[in-house]
Amino acid sequence: MLCLVTFALAFNVPAQLGRRQVLQAASAVALTGAPLASYADGAASAATIAKAKAKYGQRVLALKGASAEAIAADANAIKLYVSAVTMPSGPRVAKESGIVAAGKTAVAAAKKGDTSGAQAAIATIIQKTDLRPIPAYGTDANPIVGGSSAAGLSGTWGAILPL
Repeated sequence: MLCLVTFALAFNVPAQLGRRQVLQAASAVALTGAPLASYADGAASAATIAKAKAKYGQRVLALKGASAEAIAADANAIKLYVSAVTMPSGPRVAKESGIVAAGKTAVAAAKKGDTSGAQAAIATIIQKTDLRPIPAYGTDANPIVGGSSAAGLSGTWGAILPL
């Protein structure tokens, strides 16, 4: 924003700026940049989906075969997983996919005590989002130790690519 103010004043520099003129210029710059804040809704990408599958998806996967009480107790994990997985596709596509409806059905059925209805909805979520178990760190299926990074595995202190 400071760059815009500097640019605006660079070609039209009055001899003396009054307080009103400075405030008008600052508010104009602030209003120009204000719509950009509405786009800061979080990153909706494949990495977001992968993180959601690792963080909340594993909790949803653990609910397969669980009682209605256990599903109702972990309702927040279902809501967070469904919203994170469907966010990149947009609201219309998310609604058409049926994942959001399945998440709401699972929570509602679990709160009513309907274990079979909740399990059917959990199975729908797992099937439609292609949710699979993530192997534990350090095993043959997932040899990378948790907390490691490419820089840590390269044997250097931060530089991954040779200069």
